[in-house]
Amino acid sequence: MILAKAGHPERQSGAPHPIPRPGAGVRRRPGRRRAVTFALLCGGIWALAGCGGKSNEPIGTAAPVAGYFGSVAADEPRATLAGRDVLANNGSAVDAAVATAFTLAVTLPSRAGLGGGGACLVHDQRAKKTEAILFPATAATLDGRLPAGVPTMARGLYAMHARYGRLRWEQALAAAEGFARFGHPVSRALARDLANDGERLAGDPELSAILLGPGRAPLAEGTSLSQVALAAALTRIRTAGPGDFHVGQSAREFAAAARAAGAAITAEDMRAAIPAWAAPAEMGFAQERLYLLPDPFSGGAATAGLWRRLAEGRDRWRSGAAAAPAPLAVASGLDRASTGFVVTDREGSAVACVLTMGQPFGLGRSARGTGILLAPPADAANTGTVSAALLVNTNVNEFFLAVAGGGGVDAPAATAAVMAATLVGQQTLDRAYAGLDAGQPARVNIVSCPAGAPRKSETCATRTDPRGHGLAAYPGQ
Repeated sequence: MILAKAGHPERQSGAPHPIPRPGAGVRRRPGRRRAVTFALLCGGIWALAGCGGKSNEPIGTAAPVAGYFGSVAADEPRATLAGRDVLANNGSAVDAAVATAFTLAVTLPSRAGLGGGGACLVHDQRAKKTEAILFPATAATLDGRLPAGVPTMARGLYAMHARYGRLRWEQALAAAEGFARFGHPVSRALARDLANDGERLAGDPELSAILLGPGRAPLAEGTSLSQVALAAALTRIRTAGPGDFHVGQSAREFAAAARAAGAAITAEDMRAAIPAWAAPAEMGFAQERLYLLPDPFSGGAATAGLWRRLAEGRDRWRSGAAAAPAPLAVASGLDRASTGFVVTDREGSAVACVLTMGQPFGLGRSARGTGILLAPPADAANTGTVSAALLVNTNVNEFFLAVAGGGGVDAPAATAAVMAATLVGQQTLDRAYAGLDAGQPARVNIVSCPAGAPRKSETCATRTDPRGHGLAAYPGQ
């Protein structure tokens, strides 16, 4: 396996062990006790290799990994490793995407969180279908001191997992819960966001005590960060499911906690916040179909327009003369407020997701006692700072490319440029980012399978944006 990183390498040994419900997520079968003992001796579910054994173990069991098992690229390294470990345990691309997303809510709260929203494009190889699941933070029905949106992230990811996941829901959340409860070193990605936007947290005593150090200075890279209140929220979502968070006791408690912070979110608002499956926007490219995020994620439409413009300049791209298009004119205060990641699995399924807090660290306030950052409701401005696309040949049911961008108003332009460099300019992934402005805030993650997956999965490779501090994980040959 190869770890392709931007910025600096992350220590894999620092990841805490997941803490699933006793007996959750493991198929019971004769000899299970011996298998579990063997797995523990080999290092638990975090082991990727060693100790020998079969490579076709049942779903959810620890086993050595041989050949292509999929790939993950995200803007924060521990989120990538959480998704990678799910893939290594025979999880699907959707299982790994859920693990990656919830881990980002813990390790990169400036851009993703339970109080925010997002969207995903899903290509399921078994179902021979490509869909979009949309879960933007919706507006509350009442006016409050804080213009907070109603959280939708947990429900949206649960809907995606219910349709296409293979592992148990509890397993997909285990890593995120463990990081929140037992702590993790602050990554360079989070440290940079805290340095840029940490002052937004100064007005919230609870957040200041967690994310800011003595004298309200931003936490430095490598500082241990634990979020016990957020871990408790994740425990309830893991054990009771997002349904309880939206319609049960947890929903009432969260609404009360949000009102205590000045946001007029009601239990009825929580109940009404429902994700939606939608047909992606699409267009043709050669023999394939390019799928993009549909409305209300306006970054998808912007990417489509920029893609057409770049694709028309095919000869200029191939000669290396083309430049990345200019970013859209949107308020720059939305920079560093969103993130995108991509996941593939060994069967040829793929997921491209974007998550957003609307503004860096959302509203800079948390629902009292929950550890959940509040975010503004989704609007055309903040949904325009994210972009995702999948390239699929529907005739032979093969996947070719996934790309996701977030973090700045130039995300649609950067996403279109990286796609064009790869597909039109036929550049290697290492050169696909060459035309991007180093000073622009957007970050783009990509996985490309030039000969198609799963038929030629050995051609797949992935990269994280070299201008950022993320991580890409994929098997080497």
